[in-house]
Amino acid sequence: MISTEGMMKYDDMMSILKCRHCGEITSPPLVQCRKGHVYCRTCKVDNKIIQCNTCKQTFVDAPNLALDQLIRMIAIPCKYGNRGCLEYVFLDSRLQHETLCKYRPVHCQYEKHGCTSVFSMKDMCWHHKMCEYANYPHPNVLPSMPTRKKGQKSGTDPAEELGNGSVTTANLNNSVSVNSISQQQLVDPVSPVDQAVDLMTDLARPSVEVQTEIKLFPGVLSIK
Repeated sequence: MISTEGMMKYDDMMSILKCRHCGEITSPPLVQCRKGHVYCRTCKVDNKIIQCNTCKQTFVDAPNLALDQLIRMIAIPCKYGNRGCLEYVFLDSRLQHETLCKYRPVHCQYEKHGCTSVFSMKDMCWHHKMCEYANYPHPNVLPSMPTRKKGQKSGTDPAEELGNGSVTTANLNNSVSVNSISQQQLVDPVSPVDQAVDLMTDLARPSVEVQTEIKLFPGVLSIK
């Protein structure tokens, strides 16, 4: 099978096959003027066009069978490509695809209550949840969303706050009180507990005179 890559100017071909009235790709049977500009048959009939908008020539009554056959052999982009569809389909399956295309525009199901929104089929389910007419005649009350950002913890470590620079007034007051206690301990390093321990140690330690009498007279202990 021969590859057609680089052998056909696809974009130029699509611009030639666009209807001069609606701008969409035409479908057989085509209608053309005497200079070859093509139109959709429905556009010509519905709008009662009697001459070409481009060259002002009249239309040819005879169909162009060769051009009709060539169009059937070309994959044409979906008509909802401006809404995001990237599919290319042949004319034989174009109608089926566009009928089921998830990018086709649809009206809100609450249109009869006053909603005028039009979304792609794939996005309409989200609109129905948020539509103000969803609970008609009562207002549609949406749930309140949390204010906490995604990924933010409910409780933070003070060390992390210092590292992140988010120090509050309470943290500053706590740090000041801790620093004042540390300075007081430096000025008066001996606490009352240490003084009591030193006093009990002195009372339990024998005096020099008692130690001398113990050495001179073993077994005799006199305390004056």
